[in-house]
Amino acid sequence: MRLKSTATVGALLLALAGCGGSRIAPAISTAPAAAPPPHAEPANADLAPTGLPGMGPYSLLILAGPESMELEVMGAAYACTALGWRTTIVAPSLGGLHGRHGLPIPGDIALGRLVPDAYTALIVPGGAPRDAEALALIARFAREADTRLLATTTAGLESVRAVPELASLAAASKDEGIHLDGNRLTAARTGDLPALCHALDAVAKDRWPR
Repeated sequence: MRLKSTATVGALLLALAGCGGSRIAPAISTAPAAAPPPHAEPANADLAPTGLPGMGPYSLLILAGPESMELEVMGAAYACTALGWRTTIVAPSLGGLHGRHGLPIPGDIALGRLVPDAYTALIVPGGAPRDAEALALIARFAREADTRLLATTTAGLESVRAVPELASLAAASKDEGIHLDGNRLTAARTGDLPALCHALDAVAKDRWPR
């Protein structure tokens, strides 16, 4: 459409000027962005991979049996696996293994076929077996303090204290949460299992960094 007068054109130009139409657009810089400081954290540092569950350098045994507290067995297995530990549930017999409340426990290896040398730590949950083989396994992890860790909940102390040299093993208080004595860790309650697994992980990394 043709504008019919110069007055109309002038009015249009004034309107554009009032809206910023006559301003010059800012130049777009093509210079490379400044490099970050040498020690700067990447923007997505919190998303950096830390390893897959169950693929870390440390390995854990969980001693289970027909009277085991299923929540403690599976809680320890899930918590330590999430921290990167390779977790194995060992029991005197694997055939139809169920815990104290009748819930199934997915055992991995029978006690008679176990090679303890391959494991960094042993967790003894409440209701763990107390037959000769089980007590010998507990005693071995307690004795080999330079290379292994032994952990239990207060409920599991009944099984651990069945080993003569561990009869006086101290329990953790509710306020303390986790008690560490040499290579032996005790959790006060079932609810402290995540903290127990984190403590195991911290002690292992401190003593045997890999």
